[in-house]
Amino acid sequence: PAAPGAVAAAFPGRRFDVVVDNNAKKVGDVEEVAKLAAERGAKQMLFVSSAGMYSKSEVLPHVEGDAVKTSAGQYEVEKYLLETVSIPAASFRPQYIIGPLSSKLEYVNYFFDRIVAGVPVPIPGPAELLTSVSHIDDVVGMLVAAVTHPAACENEIFNVASGRFVSLGGFVRMCAKAAGREDSVKIVPFDAKKVEKKSFPFRPQHFITSTAKAEVRLGWSSTKPLQEALNEVFAAYQGTGKTEFPEDQEMLDAAV
Repeated sequence: PAAPGAVAAAFPGRRFDVVVDNNAKKVGDVEEVAKLAAERGAKQMLFVSSAGMYSKSEVLPHVEGDAVKTSAGQYEVEKYLLETVSIPAASFRPQYIIGPLSSKLEYVNYFFDRIVAGVPVPIPGPAELLTSVSHIDDVVGMLVAAVTHPAACENEIFNVASGRFVSLGGFVRMCAKAAGREDSVKIVPFDAKKVEKKSFPFRPQHFITSTAKAEVRLGWSSTKPLQEALNEVFAAYQGTGKTEFPEDQEMLDAAV
């Protein structure tokens, strides 16, 4: 967290209509921000949380009332904002944020690095495991929808995901298409239970979330088809220059 008073000092005399926090990982990270928001007249406090807190389930896609890992720092932040702060709050749970300016480029660089280098792309088997991702434009679009529909999102939680679900194998092929390498990509499914080092960026399981609540309550809808999103991300891809991936050997040795 920032030093006491640092947030207020950074915005002397400023008043706010809406405050968005996309940084907090524990309550201490957000307490001063929430206090300042209330003191400076904010009508809403919006928090960009994470779908990563959902516990593994046999019933999918995940909806907002599903069981979560209560030890997750972002869950504690959600609970604090939705139950404690004096102004209306809402929380948004994106899954695997992608986009040219997203903070976790490894979500897609894992695939692009190997495809561009012309080496096999290890993925947890079976290749039909389903996932979903969230383009940054869709995350921002839902935040805007929350601002324009304040009563509909007061003290509520919403999942964020872009477009349709996709298999892990399908995601690799879409990345390869974005890179112009769809005819040469080689996918190697591996047994995740036999791999200790977790180099693969996604969960080795079905992991999908429903955005129906946001669609109904906020009138939100995804505007980024996945292939279009990946084309855009690859256009901004800088590459790492890697041509060898020794960390992949354990996954390749566990090929199924």
